[in-house]
Amino acid sequence: METYKKNFLTNVLVQVNFAPILSIAEGVPSVFQDLIREKLPRAETSKKFSVVLTGPEVKQNSATTHWQFWSEDRTRVAALDSGSITYERTKYTSYASFKEELSYVLTAFESVYKPSIISRIGLRYINQIHLAGNPFDWDSYIHANLVAGLSTFGGDSSCIARLMSQMFLVHDDAKILFQYGIFNTEFPNRISKKEFVLDYDCFNEDECGFSVISSKVDHFNDIVCGLFEQSIGEKMRELLREAE
Repeated sequence: METYKKNFLTNVLVQVNFAPILSIAEGVPSVFQDLIREKLPRAETSKKFSVVLTGPEVKQNSATTHWQFWSEDRTRVAALDSGSITYERTKYTSYASFKEELSYVLTAFESVYKPSIISRIGLRYINQIHLAGNPFDWDSYIHANLVAGLSTFGGDSSCIARLMSQMFLVHDDAKILFQYGIFNTEFPNRISKKEFVLDYDCFNEDECGFSVISSKVDHFNDIVCGLFEQSIGEKMRELLREAE
C-alpha cells in the first residue's frame, strides 16, 4: 500500500475501553503522569456529568473526572478516565511514529493499572480536505459514489449548505463507522469552499486482553488505509504524493 508524503489528517486517535478501575475514579493518576511527563508534560482535568431521566424528574449523577496530558505544542494528548484511555495526534506525520507514541502511553498505563478486561479497541482517522477551486467539483479527487448526492434535485448544488452521509461496515473482526461528505465550516451558509471530510472509525467490541491491542490497531490501520484508497481518485493521489 502506497505511503504518501502529504496528508489532510486533522485527528488520528486510538481509544481503549476497559472494565472500570476504581483507583482512577477515586484518586489522582500521579504515577502514570510521572511516567509520561517527559513527552506529555501539560496536565489538565475536566468534569463530565451524566443525566438520568426518571419520569418528570431529571437527576444529575456525580461527575466523572477526565485527565488530559498534553505535549508542549498541544498536538499530542493522552486522555484518561476510569473506563478508557485515548491517545490522539492532531498533527499526523506517519503511522510508525504514531504507533511508537501510542506504545509509550499504553506501556505506562499498563504498568500502573494492569487492566484485566479490555472491552473495546478503536482507531479513528479524520481527513478534512481543503482545496482551491469549485466547491462542487470532486471529479477524480473523491470516488464518484461518495459525491453522488450533489446530483440530486437536477444537479443544482447552489442551495446546498451541508451534505454528509454515513455508512456502517462490518468485517469479520472489525466494525467501521464511515462518515463522509461536505460538512461546510461556514454552515448554515451555503457551501462556498472546496472542503470534504473522510472520517473512518474502526473498532472491535469483543472482550480481550491488553496484549492484543497493538496487533488490533495494526489490523485496523490496514483496513482504514484500504478504505481510504477506495475513497479517492487519481488527482487526490497526485496531491498526496507532493512534498509539503
